[in-house]
Amino acid sequence: MPRLGASRATHESHQVSAKDMFEELQGLDDFHYKIITAKRLDDHERIWLMYKTWADAYHEALGKLANPPITPSPPREALPNVSPPTLQQLKGFCLHLARTVRGRLGDWPCKNTIHGYVITFYALWLRRTSVAVSTSDKAQVSAYLASSDFLVKCPLVTAERSKPVASFVDVRVLIDAIWRDQPGMRLARERLQTVYGLQLIAYTSSRPGEIVVSGCHAGTGAALLWRDHEFFLVPNPDDPAHPFIYMHVLFHLLKGFRDNDAKYRSCVFRLDNENLDICPVWTAIMLAMKDKLMPDYATPTELLEPLHPVTEPRKIRFDPVVAKLAVLRKVQYVNGHWETMEEALSYAAFNYAVHGYSLKEGLEHILGLYAARRGVGNNADAVVSEAQRKQIMAHSQLSHVFANAYQSKTITTDLQGMATGTGSDQSGVEWVMSMTATRDAEAPRTPTPAIISAVEALPEIAQKPGRVSSRLIKRALVGFGLLVKFAI
Repeated sequence: MPRLGASRATHESHQVSAKDMFEELQGLDDFHYKIITAKRLDDHERIWLMYKTWADAYHEALGKLANPPITPSPPREALPNVSPPTLQQLKGFCLHLARTVRGRLGDWPCKNTIHGYVITFYALWLRRTSVAVSTSDKAQVSAYLASSDFLVKCPLVTAERSKPVASFVDVRVLIDAIWRDQPGMRLARERLQTVYGLQLIAYTSSRPGEIVVSGCHAGTGAALLWRDHEFFLVPNPDDPAHPFIYMHVLFHLLKGFRDNDAKYRSCVFRLDNENLDICPVWTAIMLAMKDKLMPDYATPTELLEPLHPVTEPRKIRFDPVVAKLAVLRKVQYVNGHWETMEEALSYAAFNYAVHGYSLKEGLEHILGLYAARRGVGNNADAVVSEAQRKQIMAHSQLSHVFANAYQSKTITTDLQGMATGTGSDQSGVEWVMSMTATRDAEAPRTPTPAIISAVEALPEIAQKPGRVSSRLIKRALVGFGLLVKFAI
């Protein structure tokens, strides 16, 4: 605890005069809006535009009636202290949403989509007016969305988009494709950082937004930094010339706790000499050498085989300037060649690259970043306790999101072997259910003349002759997988 004298001195330094105090009070009657992310703000604006369209149409239709009903009209502006729409109007807005929102899986949208839009509208109204929709009205709207009265008018789709679960074998196939691909990556560092990001997700079940710049926080530059890493050399009693190497990674950008530095999770990795291709420590060391992060070591050999044997645990020193940089960074074409910038890599660019390799390897379903995260969660669920699994996936102890969004719907236990007593063929069952089991071995690995011609004929490229070359596009779309899917 601080000393009492120091506490009093600090308190006195924060005081203001009576005049300044009353001047400050004059500006405190302003309406303050809750701070939300840019992505959430865009969601609010989209829902508000839908509501405004419906409210304007309501008022226009009301003006055309000879004997309009004596009922309150829905508010057309969400101003401070304005009451929300009535229950009847909320139900009418639900009908408008169901009839105007475009469905992905059918002619009509899904029920969960409409319900999610309505919940966003509740949050929007509370943020703009500080007046909440009543709990009873919310309950009635939820009941109405599930009622026959609503479904007769709007037969919503009950299906949901598939959420593939990637096994570690699937992720390893993808990582192997990145290592093998020569023309797809513009820089060696770009290849290393793509592999490293995928390795972290595949081992730790991290959300992509903990490693690269989340789409909800675009422009902030918030991503995993070098200073979030620690490397240690530990004596190896069996081989003093080759010490053990450990890496400690701290993840601070947890969902819902980005503004709370006390909330974080961390993982420890060791250098696995038997599986260097999928070892995050080895990949991180190579990246660190590219960035000159460790001033005491110029090459990986100096780190793996120190000049003087390590006799006690030692923490590796970082360059303080490089330590402030993001690990995964943007690659940009500058003055005729590709360069790694200081700007952190975005989620869109990272996910785009992984999608390209999924298509190039002939996977039937896209192996996205969240497919890898689901795979880790399902593996952990079969081995560790529920509390440990929630800690691994950074879920709160009261959260039920795993069962709703991450848990695989396929039983991967060998039920046949269990029933007949013939022994479990667990590995065979897991392979059949893996994403790579249905991969297309004939998927083209390089762009064929037909693909190149099709790309050059695309309107957005053909209309800009000389400005966009097919060669540049082929290199930007990693592995040419996206060309195969969209150009043919």
